[in-house]
Amino acid sequence: MSSLLAAPLDTGRSHRLPIVLVARAGVLVLCAALTPLTSAGASLRPLAELVVIAVIASVPWPASRITALIPVVEGVLAGAIIATASPLPQPLLPYLIVPALAAGLGIGFSGVMFAVVPAGTVILAAHWQEATAGGSAQLALIGQWAIVALAVGLIASWARRLLATTVDADIARYTSAFRLLDQLRQVSRQLSVGLDTTTLAESLLDEIADHLAADAIALLVVTDEQV
Repeated sequence: MSSLLAAPLDTGRSHRLPIVLVARAGVLVLCAALTPLTSAGASLRPLAELVVIAVIASVPWPASRITALIPVVEGVLAGAIIATASPLPQPLLPYLIVPALAAGLGIGFSGVMFAVVPAGTVILAAHWQEATAGGSAQLALIGQWAIVALAVGLIASWARRLLATTVDADIARYTSAFRLLDQLRQVSRQLSVGLDTTTLAESLLDEIADHLAADAIALLVVTDEQV
């Protein structure tokens, strides 16, 4: 999963995460497959507009605070495309999952709300008369995909928080190790013989020789190759 996420904490590039790109392409293929091939040009226009939005959202823009909002803008534009189409392009509703996924990984659940709730509200308001005239099936369908998108965004934001906690723990361990090494380096500079094991042993032998009546004293050093 980490390879698919590829640095999910970089909010400015959440729209370009491998898992988001795969989901975007897969959902577009699904939308195209569900759209009848015999549809008129007017019916295919929302799909073409959605493809344009997906391509623009997949461009590797330089990471910034503005690019961090791309999933939110993508969700709002996708909702506007679906809302302005008539009749309701039901095969395009699954695309709401994509901006929710990207927003959850890059911003968190607050970003998911901004990406999904306005889009779902606009779609529902634009097709309210059409949906109520056709029964509750269309209303349920819009609500269903909005809820699914929110659920996907919630899972993505949970994964983001989980990975952030793991990364913070790793950084804390690296920081502690670096501080320990820095302290050891400072201590070694204050010692006349340093912290080398052989040098410390020779110094200890010299001190022992001063207290023993010995003609000679030696130090045996065993390397890793001799073990």
